Amino acid sequence: MALAISEQDRRIMGDRVVIDAKVTFSGTYPAGGEALAASAFDGLIQIDSCIPHSQSAAGITVVFDSTNTKLKVYDENDTSGVEAEFSGTCTINHLVQVTGK
Repeated sequence: MALAISEQDRRIMGDRVVIDAKVTFSGTYPAGGEALAASAFDGLIQIDSCIPHSQSAAGITVVFDSTNTKLKVYDENDTSGVEAEFSGTCTINHLVQVTGK
């Protein structure tokens, strides 16, 4: 799977940059999540935080793994109601807010 990032807004807050972006996952989702590099955002050298916003689709949740700097996708199993990490092929659009410098 690959991440395509489209910046929607960029602003300065103190000594940090805050970026609102649309992240599109496409292809086969890698177990353990998709790496989110600071270099994917023009001029950013480190990611301090990433806040995923609205749900992409029914039952899909995106979370930021700050330890490994990855975005992880979880899919609620409709039959059991248990949320598990996504597996397989998909296209998911999601909004995130990244803060860094």
